[in-house]
Amino acid sequence: IDITSVLGSSFQVAMSVQSMDEQVLKNIKRSNIKLDHFTEINSSIKNKGRSTGGELIIGLPGETKKSFTEGIEKVIDSGLSRLTIYTLMMLYGTEFKDPKYRSSFGMKGKYRIVPLNLGEYDGVKIFDYEEVCIENKDMSFNDYLDIRKLAIVIETILNNRPFEVFFRYATTLDISRFDFLLRILNNIYKAPKKIIDIFSEFERESKEELWDSEIDLIKYYNKEENYQKLVKGEAGGNLIYKYKSMNLATAMPEWIEYLTSLLEGLV
Repeated sequence: IDITSVLGSSFQVAMSVQSMDEQVLKNIKRSNIKLDHFTEINSSIKNKGRSTGGELIIGLPGETKKSFTEGIEKVIDSGLSRLTIYTLMMLYGTEFKDPKYRSSFGMKGKYRIVPLNLGEYDGVKIFDYEEVCIENKDMSFNDYLDIRKLAIVIETILNNRPFEVFFRYATTLDISRFDFLLRILNNIYKAPKKIIDIFSEFERESKEELWDSEIDLIKYYNKEENYQKLVKGEAGGNLIYKYKSMNLATAMPEWIEYLTSLLEGLV
């Protein structure tokens, strides 16, 4: 914090916790700073006019939908400016590639394209892909999709504060930022049709980007017409940022209408 203070507000201080559940942290041999220290640091940085960020990872061994959601609540209520939620990458050289370790936690992986990492060299199509955890014995695939929907709400509504005035008003009604975010997600079926359609498309693509076999993925994208989908950005993109952009660029009036109606209901 002291070193980066020379950069003023141009540098965001990030605190990556991965999970806020103690058992999950033991499972991955990690530990976090204490929550009150985390909150104190956020407060100190914000008082200096600087922004703070945090990161969580979906799919860690032992994590449940409930424990992950509670972790999100703790991180957001600590006062950070931005929260990024990633899906667990099951990388070579880690225990997540160890069949015995995976079996002990019931971890299930699927393959997807890494956004923008592609090119054609000496006539050979090259594209990067990764195995991600989309299910474990404590978190179903439907739980994974639900958390992804919450992640898109956080990325669209909370991060970068495009709707800050709504959150400030909610706090005057004793509704925390996290509670307001949950209300937004849980009542999304009441939102204008354009928002509902965006969320439906996000869920559809979140399923379709996943492959059971890396061999099938490679065969599919080695075909010229499918490879061109990657080149043109029609496939293999970062879905969180794609649908955040769609929300903010094409549905801002609808979001204002929807958030206003939620606040009116609370009043």
